Amino acid sequence: MTPRPWRALTLLAALASACEGTSIVGQPSPSGPGGPPVSSVRAGLEETGRAGIDLRTGASPHLGRLVVHGATAYVANSFDGIAAFQLGAGGRVTLTKEERMAPGVPRCTTIALHPASSTLFCAAADRSGPALGETTSPIAAYRVGGPDVFSLRSPSAVRLEAFVAALHVHGDRLLLATFDHGLLQAPISADGSLGAITALPRSGDAVALAGAGELLAQLDRDAGLRLWRVTPSAIEPEGEAAALDGPPLAVTMDGTTIGVALGSRGAAVYAAATARPTLLTTLHPPCSAVSIALRGDLAAVGCMDGLYLYAWREDPRHLRGFVPARTASLDLAFAGDALVATDWTDLASLRADPAGESVHALLPRGRYVRPGEDLTIPLVNPGAVTLHVDLTLSPASRSLPSVTLAPGATTTVRIPSALLAQGREMVALQARSREASAGSEGARTALRVASSDDPAPPIGAAFPSLESERGQAPVTLPLTGRRQVIVFNNDTCVALWPELQDLAWLARHPMNPEGPSVMLVTNANPDFIAHWRLEALATLVRSDSYTLHEGHFRVEGIPGAWHTEYFVDERGVVREVERVYTGPASPVGGFSALGAP
Repeated sequence: MTPRPWRALTLLAALASACEGTSIVGQPSPSGPGGPPVSSVRAGLEETGRAGIDLRTGASPHLGRLVVHGATAYVANSFDGIAAFQLGAGGRVTLTKEERMAPGVPRCTTIALHPASSTLFCAAADRSGPALGETTSPIAAYRVGGPDVFSLRSPSAVRLEAFVAALHVHGDRLLLATFDHGLLQAPISADGSLGAITALPRSGDAVALAGAGELLAQLDRDAGLRLWRVTPSAIEPEGEAAALDGPPLAVTMDGTTIGVALGSRGAAVYAAATARPTLLTTLHPPCSAVSIALRGDLAAVGCMDGLYLYAWREDPRHLRGFVPARTASLDLAFAGDALVATDWTDLASLRADPAGESVHALLPRGRYVRPGEDLTIPLVNPGAVTLHVDLTLSPASRSLPSVTLAPGATTTVRIPSALLAQGREMVALQARSREASAGSEGARTALRVASSDDPAPPIGAAFPSLESERGQAPVTLPLTGRRQVIVFNNDTCVALWPELQDLAWLARHPMNPEGPSVMLVTNANPDFIAHWRLEALATLVRSDSYTLHEGHFRVEGIPGAWHTEYFVDERGVVREVERVYTGPASPVGGFSALGAP
């Protein structure tokens, strides 16, 4: 599988002196972008509603895996437990219940619903929350009854000697993917209680599950895509596994069609078959795919920085829709005619049109820059129709020259440092195409100007020398004469896990042997490294890696999760800083800034 090539269009949004009261050459009136709207293009993906958790309440939402049942979406909310949203008419979304994690209740990184008993099961994929330091992992059960009826039924319906990558309800069975402990099953009674847990023979490694009809799909980190046939009396293997070309991050089913998210290798669509799953097509969004949803001929691929829509049977290379994420998207699912997707603190509903086109430009999620320097930002048209993009800087709502982007084209927007000074550390650049609907927000990137007391090195600065602890393998960063990606992390962050799995897979299967070296700054927790199979990643070991990240290298203001990536060139100079992983296929991410892969 080869990432889609990107055709570069050299175009500079040339701006002259921008002192206060001085006009900018070619700039439309400050009252707003010029040019008429373009109404002849149908958007393939268009947001219709959004609701989020208010951070001012003390919440710390990390919305991840979701389950849709009727007009309700239940979402795993990590250390904050579970959230419920009502999906209303016209694509409206309403937060109806936020169930914070009670003492002794496991963190929720995966959930599954048993409709017959109105029971929602929750489990954690790592040793965090109440399970920190324990050798067993609890599975909690909640009683649900629509979008606003929600109560804890049991904080520990069962305990396991393993941690749970994914839960799935198939009929009256709870299936549990437990990493290298394989695939487990437990019967669910009419009142939602669980019977004895048993292991399925020859189930290998299990990290993701999906089911439809009598078929169950399992992602195995060793074997690939496995199928099982489920009957009331047994679960039996269905043929051989199909090898996968990428890290197995997520799986979905629509009848006998199976979709798999494969990180930087994109996504793949398979047909169930008796001998082994048959590959039908591959999809190559310009990102790292962490989720996928199928409905008929439509495939929606979720990346942390945005959502991509394909009519996969018609032409898998033709992007039918794209909507950028505001923070970080980890899961999506079709709900009737709508597509719903998590976006860290929010749940969004979107209209999907198989005859539509991609009408949004693609920007980096943020830029962290030195004061007094002009800023260059890549702007990309990932779709198949020409976009007329209006650019605005906020909070002053200053309009910049509009840009015309041919299909697949990349341009560079240059912003003079004078527009970034003015006593503000944070500025946002919004790119909104005239092809998009009037109410669309478009793409947005946060521009953070480093202050004199910021310890984190911005773009253009030298990365400070960092050494491993005494007694550990001697490593000094930055590496000499090598392009490198330096990853600071909090290993409990759900948005970090797919990134590290993708980076580890790329380390084992390099697209370019001369590509950047990946260095993980870690406290060397052996359970964490083994749990996520990160042995292929080079590490710099520091017992203070968390406080080092928090106090010196985490960049506030740029949207993202609880980790930071520095992309550093051969001379030790920072070329990009990211807090949302985009992968080597992205034309606007850190790998691109290093000229990789």
